[in-house]
Parts: sequence; structure tokens; C-alpha cells
Amino acid sequence: MTVIGQHRPRIAVFTLGGTISMAPPPGEPAGSGGVVPALSGSELIDSVPGLAAAGAVAEVHDFRRLPGWALGIDDVLDLVHSGDAPVVVTGAMRHPGLAGADGAANILAAVQAAASPELAGVGCVVVFADEIHAARYVRKAHATSITAFASPSAGPIGHVIEGTVRLLTRPPRSLPGEAGPAARPARDVRVGLVTMCLGDDGEFLRAAAGRPNSLPGCRWYWPRAPEPGPCWPLPMARPARSRILVVAG
Repeated sequence: MTVIGQHRPRIAVFTLGGTISMAPPPGEPAGSGGVVPALSGSELIDSVPGLAAAGAVAEVHDFRRLPGWALGIDDVLDLVHSGDAPVVVTGAMRHPGLAGADGAANILAAVQAAASPELAGVGCVVVFADEIHAARYVRKAHATSITAFASPSAGPIGHVIEGTVRLLTRPPRSLPGEAGPAARPARDVRVGLVTMCLGDDGEFLRAAAGRPNSLPGCRWYWPRAPEPGPCWPLPMARPARSRILVVAG
């Protein structure tokens, strides 16, 4: 984002396709069931009520028109983007042919967020359902809800309230290259991931414990409580004496 004049921020809008751009295939009536990514970036922007009043100039780039794309792109952008201008990712859970389609509202909120000086220096964020989430925290938590995205470990960092951005907190930002050589390992280290389950007898842990040279680091993980069987700490204790050990649950 670059600024032209004092009050007219310029927003570069890149469209990738996905649910927000869906429409019935050519020749098929609305409501027939099937949809494809058919709407261009300009058509999406033109369909947003109130966008002209957002006080920003939108430069539309019809970059892709794919059936779906992974929101994980926000994590990549957060890693590589080091400028002060925010990068805002949005989309839709309901395509324009459905009742209660959320695409236009999400685009408006995303443009308002990108144009706000409140987000300067925040990095990459995700804006859905008027919530602003830091890219490093946000996850998709529901398959169909228009409030599908959440930040389980942190919560939203802000909201877009009637066109005004309200920032609740500014997460610490690690810029590319900031860690420096001293924070990087002297060599690449392989870390084995062993997933455990209820009643696990630790057989895979014992196998990993027998490979200290090829797996100097190990991470044991069980998805949910209750914990694995009572014998799981025993095979963990042996490799823990001489190896990097991370336990997650």
C-alpha cells in the first residue's frame, strides 16, 4: 500500500478466486447447485456497497481465479513481508448466490483495515466477520460458519466497527533476518514427531530413542486429553537425558 495525497491511501487488491468469486457456470440458472470461480476482481470490488466512502483508491489485480486456495498463504506473507504497510487477507464462507453471502462485507472491512493507520507496522492480518486476526495466530475453526476463523491462543487483535478500526493489541513482530546468525543452529537438526494416543504403550518412543544420531531432537504429541497410557513416561525418560525433548498436548 502506498499513499497518494494526505487522505487517499492506495490499496492493491489481489484476487485469487475461491468461494468469494463463485457463480453458476455460463448457461446455468442461479440456484442450479453448481458454482465455479467466475467473478473477476473488478466485479467483486464493484459489488461492495459503501466502498467508495472508505476513502481509499483500490487498484485491482485479477491474479488468479482458482476454485479454492489455502488461507495458509497468510503465514507465508507474514514471514516475507517486512514493510510498515499492512497486508490484509480476506475471503468468504458463502458464495454470492447464497442467502447471507459474506464476501462483500469482508472485502469492505478488509479495505477499511488496510487503509487505517492503526494497522501500520502490524504485518499480515486476516479480516473475517469484522474481526482482525494476526496471521501467526489465526486458524480455521469451523467448516461452514461465517465466523469460521479464530485465534485460539490469542483472540482477535482488533475489530472493524461500523467502518472504524479498533485495535485491541499489537502483537510482537519478528521481521525477516531479525534473529541473526547467533540464534540459528550451527547445523540442520532433524526432529522426529511421534504422535501418541490413548493407551499407547510407547513402542514408537522406544524406536526413536534408539536413534540418537539420526534424530537428535524428538517431539512427542498426543492430540487431546485424556493422556496416553501410564507407561508413556518411561521410554521418554531415557532419551530425555541426552537429547532435545519437546512434549506437546
